[in-house]
Amino acid sequence: MPRLLDVMEIPCVENRAHGHQSENVLIDDRFCWEKKGRVAWKDILALVDQDADLWVNGFSAYHNRNNRVPADLIDENGGSLRLIELDEIALYAGPKAPGFGNMKLVVRAGFEYRGREYKLDLTDPEYERACLERGSGEHCVKSVIACVSLTEPHTNKNGETFAYKLVASIITPKQAGA
Repeated sequence: MPRLLDVMEIPCVENRAHGHQSENVLIDDRFCWEKKGRVAWKDILALVDQDADLWVNGFSAYHNRNNRVPADLIDENGGSLRLIELDEIALYAGPKAPGFGNMKLVVRAGFEYRGREYKLDLTDPEYERACLERGSGEHCVKSVIACVSLTEPHTNKNGETFAYKLVASIITPKQAGA
């Protein structure tokens, strides 16, 4: 089973860009995946998007900050993934939407990037699980590279359509063996 930072050879049929998600490919399920190694910290640093913004800002939902992009402002050529370097990321475990009666615990990631504050939902399974096991509160992680993703657009109950920014994974030097 592949893990974060594994280098895998994955047979693909073709590119399957979908809107702004230009990175999508169709995987050939007739063949097995092959692990080729692990990525080193210095190699991850070389992949960081040095000049990339996190798409359009100024649109927030619930307890988040700069976490969504109106569908009509999505750059179809802008891609849906960013690899960014952060000095620190704060992980917040707490109720999803207490003002609306939704008390399910979720994890959000707060950070500053290029002079802007962000608070995005976290989907990294390892960090999400660890934060939820600790319960409500704030947990800080120093010196990270975060993979931020922009979802496909979704229409809410008010008829507004947004794509949402998520922290898909958090990578530390320790995970990369540095």
